[in-house]
Amino acid sequence: MEGYSEEELLYLMRCGNEDAKMCLYHKYVGKVRQWIKPLCYYNYLGLDLEDFVQVSMSNFFIALDSYRTDQNTSISHFVRIAITRRIMNMTNAGKDIRIYKENKLISLDDFVGREDDTRYEEIIPSSLEDMPSTSLIIRETEEEYMHVGKAAASKREWEIMQYIFDGYGEEEVAEIMDISIKSVYNAVYRYRQKVKH
Repeated sequence: MEGYSEEELLYLMRCGNEDAKMCLYHKYVGKVRQWIKPLCYYNYLGLDLEDFVQVSMSNFFIALDSYRTDQNTSISHFVRIAITRRIMNMTNAGKDIRIYKENKLISLDDFVGREDDTRYEEIIPSSLEDMPSTSLIIRETEEEYMHVGKAAASKREWEIMQYIFDGYGEEEVAEIMDISIKSVYNAVYRYRQKVKH
């Protein structure tokens, strides 16, 4: 099928011509190998380059089927993006699985060591607030947030935020203050915008 452009080969392939399909396959297999070679260095699945080529070429025809001329890109560029994204997603999924397997869960009732009678629950704080430095940082942050917020907020916004800080939901605040829920949403939004700056 010499002399045909990629667009013509794609058209013929979509019409069911197997020769055009194989011509596109052979035309791209070398390119695909070059495109995905750098991605193999980030492999967490234990696959080699040829495994990646097989996966890529199985996705090659899916990419070709989804190509449209109105996308204002060449077939080569579109296929390259589609295949490299697929391989990157696959390696990222493998990385997540590997990290999950390496991070084993422990029970707080387990002993720290074989010779030691210390349990994990004795050395791990029950919450971050039990750690003195973290507790101090949390307290300072809350006080600073309240101080900045009170100075920046209007009287109405501050009144609404006091209810929110006390644990009331927006609907409950609207009922208590006998105002619309939209007013509460707006006040909370304006307050947060003011405190953020």
